Amino acid sequence: MDKKPTENKTAKAVEASASENDWIMAQPAKNYTLQVMTLSTKDAALRFMKKYADYGEALKYYTLGKNGQEKFVVIYGSFESAAEARQYKEVMPGEFKQAMEKSFKAVQKESRR
Repeated sequence: MDKKPTENKTAKAVEASASENDWIMAQPAKNYTLQVMTLSTKDAALRFMKKYADYGEALKYYTLGKNGQEKFVVIYGSFESAAEARQYKEVMPGEFKQAMEKSFKAVQKESRR
């Protein structure tokens, strides 16, 4: 029996961060992503990703430790340049409009434990 596509997307958005980190580390360091937002809880990051499940394949998060507290950074996509990332940001929902372009080199450095 086949599952509905929306069920698959939601399940993928809620997977553990280990696979998210694998995806992040697999991206070329010269590529860029959109840092959509930084949240204080994993649940908040997962809720955001579930809300935008249509973007599920390219919507990821990673954990960032700051001053003994964890933050959860939601990112979107892998783009060949900052300019390409900016173009995508323009056609995305309102909550993505304030996203910053960020190199995967920086993201990969931040997401290492």
